[in-house]
Amino acid sequence: MTDDRTNTPEIGSTAIVKPTKTPMTREGKVSLATGRKQRSDIKVTDEEICSALFQGHGLVSTAAKLLSVDHRGLRVRIEKDPERFEPIIKAGREKVVDLAERTLVSMMSCRDAKVRVEAAKFALATIGRRRGYGPKTEVTGADGGDLVIVLRPPTRVE
Repeated sequence: MTDDRTNTPEIGSTAIVKPTKTPMTREGKVSLATGRKQRSDIKVTDEEICSALFQGHGLVSTAAKLLSVDHRGLRVRIEKDPERFEPIIKAGREKVVDLAERTLVSMMSCRDAKVRVEAAKFALATIGRRRGYGPKTEVTGADGGDLVIVLRPPTRVE
């Protein structure tokens, strides 16, 4: 039951609420994830997008939150001008890799021996791979025999 004067449910009554997607309006929409109002009618400049992408470490969804815009619309905008935005995205992701490497190095200096060993194993298996560390894969033929490679000329399709 609802109170006719305020159109609100009465205390103790049961109401069924079906979730709906919030439509985009001229005033903006409220994000279902964050509860914050997003800008849909305000134009965002390319410089603002570049800055948000860099601050968001190249992650479009993070940049969209910083700009208070819908991430799908931001993706469409980025896809329209990839020459402008892709270098910024790549630079942001490089920041993430740099941070991960610094974290890995600090973990190798940890007091806990288990953490140090696991960090060192990971570093050698990934960064040290070109020096011969890491898992090796041997390819052999059937039952460990020689691998036979047969090259055939390409066939014409008519």
